Amino acid sequence: IKGGGNMTFERVCRNVVCCGSSLLCADIEVSVNGSSISTVRNACIIGEQRFRIPGSESRHLNPLIRDERGEVRKVSLAEALKVAAKILLDSERPLLYGWGSTTCEAQKLGIQLARRVNGVIGGSFSILDRQTLIATCKYGLFTCTFGQVKNRANLIIFWRCNPLDSHPRFLSRYTVFPTGFFNQGRPDRKIIVIDNRETETSKLADKFIRINPSADFEFITALRSALDNREVSGAVGGVSAEQIYDLAKDMKETNFGAIFFGSDLTLSGRRYLLSLIRDLNETARFIVMEMRRPFNEVGFMITMLRETGFPFGADFSNADSSPTEAIATTLLERGLCDAAIVIASDPVSNLSWNMVRHLTQIPLVVIDPYWSPTAEVADVVIPAAISGIEAEGTAYRMDGVPLYLKKVINPPENCLSDENITVSYTHLRAHETSLHLVCRLLLE
Repeated sequence: IKGGGNMTFERVCRNVVCCGSSLLCADIEVSVNGSSISTVRNACIIGEQRFRIPGSESRHLNPLIRDERGEVRKVSLAEALKVAAKILLDSERPLLYGWGSTTCEAQKLGIQLARRVNGVIGGSFSILDRQTLIATCKYGLFTCTFGQVKNRANLIIFWRCNPLDSHPRFLSRYTVFPTGFFNQGRPDRKIIVIDNRETETSKLADKFIRINPSADFEFITALRSALDNREVSGAVGGVSAEQIYDLAKDMKETNFGAIFFGSDLTLSGRRYLLSLIRDLNETARFIVMEMRRPFNEVGFMITMLRETGFPFGADFSNADSSPTEAIATTLLERGLCDAAIVIASDPVSNLSWNMVRHLTQIPLVVIDPYWSPTAEVADVVIPAAISGIEAEGTAYRMDGVPLYLKKVINPPENCLSDENITVSYTHLRAHETSLHLVCRLLLE
């Protein structure tokens, strides 16, 4: 309680889950003064920025549509939703794209929406992700929770990733500095970074192995030779034979090792890394995990598997048969969709030119709390409530642990939450209000 002429009450929300990254840190304290956030504690710079978005001047709060002359104008939420619904209904094969930064409840509703409009639903996955899954089915899934890494791992390898930049609290909470049940923290851990460039994470590592770009397959092959006590003649992929033997020795001597790799790891590198992990588990405990950026990308894969049987995307365009597997980025590259609705994603900033060009040539609807380059070229822009701040729901952490996202403050007037409207289609409820409303219009 703050005193003064006008008494104001400040409440503190503890154990709030931060959706700034796929770590989903659940120890955040948020102080709320009236309808705004005043103080954020324990969050990294990414999380701090996310909690400041509701009061930011850069956030867009008005639904927009582009008229026939190409001019953008403000409209009511109801009118924007009607235009979005008409776009979906008039298309033969609409694409529902994104979903990595929404709750599982919204993802489930999105699958129902794709069924209803005979469309395709998918995330920002590529053929690389599909081939990685095939390799996982072949060699096995070697994973664990972050708690096990914290308590047991004494060898941490960051392969072509920079968690200090992408997941700032990963080192302090789970991998490098915390004290575990079976180790004394940093003194008992060996940190190795394998990358083609020096990063902030490599400066904290015990060893930095500089590897040439796209040389992962050759390097892993030489590493397997060193692990089998075979000769490695000369440098491989820019890495000297001495460094390869030293890394093999570290792997042999550890009891529990963890390898975290980034999106820059090549397809052949991913396949042979999984094969290497399988062989290492014959004598020790090793796990491998990809450092994912969107906070609920793992949740989308789990929801898709549970609802459709396909982890990356599903095609419902053939109403007379069961859904088939689909990769959304492949459809965009080949121009196989005639409308698109982008949910909490920015494909214009992240996809190739061919995909973006097709996206700008078809009717495009964007539902997102943030203004983005994709919103700049959209025909309809609908603001949404921010998951984990203005809307509750469920999300899966990068290691597959589900967490409940609390609602801290109420959303603005045009960004309705699930409290305002309910959907009575197979008793589904959505926590992304915009999707909720679009689904209701389509079902009606």
